Amino acid sequence: MKAGEERGLTALVVAVCFAFTLFLLPLFKAIPANAIYPVLTMVGILMFMEVKNIDFKDYAIAVASFFTIIMMPFTYSITTGFAFGFLSYLLVRIFKRKWDKINIGIIVLSFISLGNFLLIALQ
Repeated sequence: MKAGEERGLTALVVAVCFAFTLFLLPLFKAIPANAIYPVLTMVGILMFMEVKNIDFKDYAIAVASFFTIIMMPFTYSITTGFAFGFLSYLLVRIFKRKWDKINIGIIVLSFISLGNFLLIALQ
């Protein structure tokens, strides 16, 4: 484990930082959209540098990573890309009958993603 993760200190620090951003929301809204794009580009580059660490020998991880990476720019939405990744991971695990690799977290995230897609389709 990394430092702080054993006692949940990492989650606590992240929660405090997110709560602090609520008070800074007016300041963040004052930033023009043009100033955000270079930051998003850098985040995208940093995310793409992690592709070399993906375990492509595991089909579920490879397929989920592929759909996540491909669907983000095609749908113009990071959350939609993640949703496709969650659903594809679960489907590959189900089709390969790897029940021990499926946990409750991925099931919940997949059903939330599926529900989101269904709500969008019904509009």
